[in-house]
Amino acid sequence: MGLIPGTHVVLFQQSSTPIPTSELEATWLAIDASFAAIARSAHSLMLDVRKARGRNDPEFERLFAPHRARMATGWRPVPIVVMSPPRVLQVRRYAREDNLDIRIFDLPDAAFLWLQGVG
Repeated sequence: MGLIPGTHVVLFQQSSTPIPTSELEATWLAIDASFAAIARSAHSLMLDVRKARGRNDPEFERLFAPHRARMATGWRPVPIVVMSPPRVLQVRRYAREDNLDIRIFDLPDAAFLWLQGVG
């Protein structure tokens, strides 16, 4: 996670390394803490989840739900970069369940250009 130099855009890139279910809560609490120092209302959050392995097992969904909603709330526009149609469907479902206004892209450059037009 980091601020893109010269912008008000925070980039969060999810890795391809899966988080074991037993470590999910601690990992997301650490991520939440890193976001706490950022003035969300003055920044956009760009999520790049292209490398992440999709999970939708019930235990993961239950543990992840409060973190995903908290992570994406309070920012200026939130574009999400995904790689596959199944992930697009999952991200749309999350946005609907969490009542979030997001935009989905398949390329980071397109998401960044979109942010420049709305920011």
